[in-house]
Amino acid sequence: MTISTSPFRKRVDTYLDSCIADFYSSIPFARHQLDAKEINLEYYKRHNIETILRLRRKRTIDALAIRHFTKVDPPTAKAWAHYTDDEMLHDRMFAADLAKVGVSKDEIYSTEPFLSTKLLSSTSRPGRSLTGWTTSKRRWARRRSRGSGRTSAPISTTSMTNSSGECSRRSWTRPRIRTRRSVTFRTSTGCGKCTSSSFITLRSTRRRRWHCLPNCPSWCKPGRREKGVRMEQSTTAALGIVTLCCPRDLTAEAEEWLTSGLITALPSLRMRELFATRLDMFREAHLITVALDGDIIVGALSSRWAQLPAGPQFLHVTTQFVAEAHRSGPVFRQSWRSHFAEMLGQGIEFPGLIALKTYNPIVYCAMRAFTGAPDTSLYPAIGSAPRSEITATAAEVAATVSPGRRFDRPTGRIRSAGSPADLYPAMPLSRDPAVNDFFAAALQPGDRILCVLSIPTVAGAGAILQALGVTR
Repeated sequence: MTISTSPFRKRVDTYLDSCIADFYSSIPFARHQLDAKEINLEYYKRHNIETILRLRRKRTIDALAIRHFTKVDPPTAKAWAHYTDDEMLHDRMFAADLAKVGVSKDEIYSTEPFLSTKLLSSTSRPGRSLTGWTTSKRRWARRRSRGSGRTSAPISTTSMTNSSGECSRRSWTRPRIRTRRSVTFRTSTGCGKCTSSSFITLRSTRRRRWHCLPNCPSWCKPGRREKGVRMEQSTTAALGIVTLCCPRDLTAEAEEWLTSGLITALPSLRMRELFATRLDMFREAHLITVALDGDIIVGALSSRWAQLPAGPQFLHVTTQFVAEAHRSGPVFRQSWRSHFAEMLGQGIEFPGLIALKTYNPIVYCAMRAFTGAPDTSLYPAIGSAPRSEITATAAEVAATVSPGRRFDRPTGRIRSAGSPADLYPAMPLSRDPAVNDFFAAALQPGDRILCVLSIPTVAGAGAILQALGVTR
């Protein structure tokens, strides 16, 4: 039975016909170009621009489909190749139409695609960033250009404290271009010796599979495994990333999609009440990075640039969420990696100051991981004497991000900076007892600790980007 006459083909055709009928009957403006006596020119231009942008993204999707069928069904690959040959340059026809109404190619290709277009291409290309090549693809291209081995060869990576506040000393991610999956090794029970949040590099060698470099603060030696530490291997589908450049991309539809997804991802928090009063965390942001597991939101990171009264700009992280079911996974690291990669891709310099407010000790431990980079420091410095210059800067930051709120310099506490006050049913706990005790003693419900990360040197910024897997 050929596919052209199969019952499956008929079912697909029937379903598509119903989708088309529903589209024309329920979507506003859907029949405009078909029935309108006068065409809305601005709608016509934007419609054709989006068509071109989708066609350009679809070229890569077609290539991936052909690649798949070359392995499992060569006749179908041939048919798809003929189809792609016919469709590949159709965007030229739309561009020619737009040129007649005064739209240049520069205007077409500088237009940011709609969120729906990004999501469509994300669904068709699982595990790929919607804003460009992923780090693994760039890494693979560099390795190939140097003539180095196979794409599946081990790649050095750097791990840092995960979203549970644990120093994931034995964490190693190995990008796999073919399967679009990553393998992560994690410590399921900590040995208690690796609690300080420092950058730890792991490399795989022929003689020793795992090996901690000397910057590890614990006692671990190459080849040594402490008693009570058990290694688990967990295979996790690669995350998809959606980047929203605000306010342009934060439409009412996108805001509803984002907030409803986070409410579902964090059922134990009062997220609905949070978004009822604090949508400014998204509406005032300049960049939002959303992590997806399939089509489910599992993380969000948003930031805005703010100005100190008598100093430079700093990056204010307005929110960082990780779904409850993914807090021991790669969401935190992938969110920051994609966030910084997008900033650098837009020509924005790496921030010298990063600030956020939190009630969560785990978030503090995660931020402290960055202090493993050269010349980098974090305020407040729990367990050590604070630097006077960063304390003074923190006071200015507090006045900027929470004007009118009382700020306590020794602890970093901002009173009544969180709403709703009972967002958390109980204070989360990290793997570092000292940090937990500090937060418990300093905060009341509704208060927040101001964290200010200072990265004054190029070496520090470069180390952080390298640790996250971001290339300049």
